Amino acid sequence: MEHTYQKVVAQNISNLRKEACLSQFAFAIKAGIEVKTLRAAEHADGNLELSTLEKIAEALGVPVVQLFEGVLGSSSELNFLTDLLSGSVNEK
Repeated sequence: MEHTYQKVVAQNISNLRKEACLSQFAFAIKAGIEVKTLRAAEHADGNLELSTLEKIAEALGVPVVQLFEGVLGSSSELNFLTDLLSGSVNEK
């Protein structure tokens, strides 16, 4: 079964939150997001805004790009995303 990137990101968020031993409620407070937003993120329900991904990653103590680990065939895209988020990509 092929996974969409949303499903992979959702699973990564859920796994990392559980590794931190935080309930959805406690984590939502820590991240400064609504519980319903976190539930949607963990169930791949819709598209997340970059600002929400940044809040989630910061609360988890990981770079945003780590939330995308496991997306098949995306290593070059993840490298680009890492460079873009770090400011290493020059806009033309």
